[in-house]
Amino acid sequence: MPWESRECRQCGSVSVLSLPSAKDLETYYDTFNKDYDGGGGNLERYAKRYLREVLRFGRGGRLVDVGPSLSPFPNLACEAGYQVTAIDYIRPAGLRPDIDFITGNLNSEKVLEGLTQPFDIVCNFAVIEHCMYPDLACKILSSLCRPGGHIVLMTPEIGTFATSNALGRSGWFCPPKHLNLVSKEALVGLFDRYGVRLVSSARLELNAWRWLARYGCGALEGCVGLMIKKASRRVWEKQRNRRVHKHKGMAMYLFEKRNDRDPMRSR
Repeated sequence: MPWESRECRQCGSVSVLSLPSAKDLETYYDTFNKDYDGGGGNLERYAKRYLREVLRFGRGGRLVDVGPSLSPFPNLACEAGYQVTAIDYIRPAGLRPDIDFITGNLNSEKVLEGLTQPFDIVCNFAVIEHCMYPDLACKILSSLCRPGGHIVLMTPEIGTFATSNALGRSGWFCPPKHLNLVSKEALVGLFDRYGVRLVSSARLELNAWRWLARYGCGALEGCVGLMIKKASRRVWEKQRNRRVHKHKGMAMYLFEKRNDRDPMRSR
């Protein structure tokens, strides 16, 4: 694409043309993780929203949060009765002292070195879009999860009616912060390679009013864009390459790692 990316015409995923080096990213996140505010100062509210999803599995068990940055989610999960481990570039400020911390990220399998026992719940909230290689990220997340365990993942929405038809490209694509936007179809395919299946998915918001505003706007942009695309593909493509559309949805996915004895496991 003219905006320095590749876009999959089948699933809608978007990836950066030229990846930064691992060292450059480490330097970038050393600063990023000191100032991250959760996109408008909603870190606390989103953390509580994540916990509601995780509590569906019951309280207790081993939980790892990969890439929490400054989110209070690890602390909230610990208070809810989980045995929590956090993984990130640097130990987050304010992380409870009784939470284990591993220095690492999803760009290297070194994060798995020394891991003696997989986790019951693997959390990855708004992280995979920051990763250099989505396939490697899915492999690592799958390795962190025990058979029968769950992976809870949130990432920007892409490959949907709105993002595929709106006049403009997604504002979520913003290197070096976001390097890859991975669609639902692509995520399902990537995780399936590692014996992990999709259980459910949903569009995330903090409350019903915000949900209606966010996704109502997306539906409107998609409809307008589709009409213009039908009338003149050339005009639509010109606008898509020069504009950024307003809609910025978030998708949450619940995956389950197949048990080795599951006859439906991946070949």
